[in-house]
Amino acid sequence: MAQKRPAAQSVLENLLTNVLVVPLIDQVNFSVDLNAKDLPVLASAVASGVRVLLTGDIRHFGPLMKLSDLPCA
Repeated sequence: MAQKRPAAQSVLENLLTNVLVVPLIDQVNFSVDLNAKDLPVLASAVASGVRVLLTGDIRHFGPLMKLSDLPCA
């Protein structure tokens, strides 16, 4: 990025100060219908205690948006 858009480098670095990288978790202790590729995303979010998971993957995560009983850590 620094070579193609040098001005964007500082913007990205500023945005990343608000990003928390969490450990990868590959299992959940509740029943959920997700494929093997997406399950670690949800499991890591739940284990980390996030309140919001933002994704554009409506095909796989869409059905979960209507659930009110997903666990919170």
